Amino acid sequence: MRHIARCYSALGNLKLTELWLRRAADETPTFREPLVELADLFYRQQNWKELVRFCNRALAITHQPMSYPSDQHAWGSQPWDLLSIGLWNLGDKRGAHAAACHALTLEPSSERIRNNVALLARELPKCDALETAFATAPAQKAAEPAV
Repeated sequence: MRHIARCYSALGNLKLTELWLRRAADETPTFREPLVELADLFYRQQNWKELVRFCNRALAITHQPMSYPSDQHAWGSQPWDLLSIGLWNLGDKRGAHAAACHALTLEPSSERIRNNVALLARELPKCDALETAFATAPAQKAAEPAV
């Protein structure tokens, strides 16, 4: 089914690509591969919530089956890398940094992932400063709604 999805993807039919990948995920619930391919599809569509959802589902599978449909990409840095990108785009900089760091441990030779980790690390102090400012700011009374 993943192969059928790839054919539809090559033809530019993303609806049928998604349909066949979802069918593959339903048929092989213990495999990461269709879930990671769905996450990649949602990356290309910039559908960050679905990307994160399918990465988390894939990463919850911790036993790699040693059979034909097993694809090493699903067990390497790709799901963590995609998760990092999705979390970043949803505004979760800490989660994005943690996922990118995990991706880097799985693919230490990747300059792109190393650059992403560095970029995210630079953003964390800004995130910390904002959190501190909000935590220490005096609470403001909410405006009364107009009647």
